[in-house]
Amino acid sequence: MPALSEVELVHFPGLGSLEAFDTDGLRSLLRNCKAPDMVEKTMRY
Repeated sequence: MPALSEVELVHFPGLGSLEAFDTDGLRSLLRNCKAPDMVEKTMRY
């Protein structure tokens, strides 16, 4: 999946809505974390 794709709105009570989009940076966790799926999102106000 390309970085900065799949833009979505995420709502936080008391804060408002933020844009969230896919970014890259979890490769170092692949060896250490035994999770079946991981997604890194960048939040923008």
